[in-house]
Amino acid sequence: MELCHKYGLLMETSPMRISEEERELHEKRMEKVVNGIPANTPFKTISCSRLEPRKSILKYLLDVAEKSNGDIATDLHLVSLYNKIVSDNSSVISWKYYAFIGLGEWKTLDEARIQYGAVVPGLIKNMKGAKLRPRIYQDENEISKAYRTMFNEMVI
Repeated sequence: MELCHKYGLLMETSPMRISEEERELHEKRMEKVVNGIPANTPFKTISCSRLEPRKSILKYLLDVAEKSNGDIATDLHLVSLYNKIVSDNSSVISWKYYAFIGLGEWKTLDEARIQYGAVVPGLIKNMKGAKLRPRIYQDENEISKAYRTMFNEMVI
């Protein structure tokens, strides 16, 4: 009995906001995405909310301030932005969107790559057509972070 491994692909999507006027066309494009997935192929989408996206903005502002060239107007502007964000107690939620497609069980990575070539380029093309802006994760740290975001309640 030969050992088979399961393969799949995780990606992040950044869907554009759709106006009411665009909704019907968007639904047709999404139908094309779904219809382009081969039968019996696992395909899952996950959207998750993240509280406190301000932390990354505050860190960015501090990084920029540390590299100050001494321009007082710029420095005052950065301090003003930082203070405004810190003092804002309103609840802010940002969203992350992910998609996973299973490539099946294969004996070798080369066999899985053949399946990838048969399925993924068309899926990506259709997702881009639907303005989902997919980005395939390839780095294992990026993949781990995505799964932590999806399945844990955490502040990033």
